[in-house]
Amino acid sequence: IGLRVPNFRGMGQNLDFSWEFGTRREQFLVGFTEPWLFDTPTSLSVRIYTLNNDYYDFYDFKRNSISVRVARRLKKPAYSSLSFGYRLESEEYDNFGDRFDSSLLDNPSYSSRYDPRTTSSFELVYSRDTRDQAEFPTSGTFFSYTPEIASSVVAGDVDFHKHQVNFNYYRPSWWRFTWSLETKVAIVDGFSAADDRNLSIWERFSPGGI
Repeated sequence: IGLRVPNFRGMGQNLDFSWEFGTRREQFLVGFTEPWLFDTPTSLSVRIYTLNNDYYDFYDFKRNSISVRVARRLKKPAYSSLSFGYRLESEEYDNFGDRFDSSLLDNPSYSSRYDPRTTSSFELVYSRDTRDQAEFPTSGTFFSYTPEIASSVVAGDVDFHKHQVNFNYYRPSWWRFTWSLETKVAIVDGFSAADDRNLSIWERFSPGGI
């Protein structure tokens, strides 16, 4: 069940709601965005997310998060924007079943992956977008740099830093086709060996995708 209201209250505000439910998986999301805060080109968005997943006879997994983001368009450089966000997220593994290899819990390299953890992270995003349209661009470029830092000093128990750089290039081709070069470089790393072991699998990068 999903609902998106792109002009909530007739003031350009965005309201998102979705609820996915089944015998083994339940997911809930609600988000709100104010695109013109205090009559300035500043946006404020809030997002609440929960996930309950039953991985058959392996384990149950729960994740809850809340995030807040403030973004603003910049006059210089042109077509640029800057945003600052905060995310508080908890995850927990429970009810380990017969199909789960319990010896992993005795291995320090793996056991910490299944410990309950809370991630408190701050994120900064700089982007510059010169595409002619956002959904199906035919020309222009898109660049973004996203540094993120999670600290156990502020309400969490995980410490790491993450950096992501995206660059997409679009150029018209013959007929209605467009050449597209999409690149992404990213790294995530803990501040110590213990932080590396405590890093959630959801924060790691994996191969795949387009």
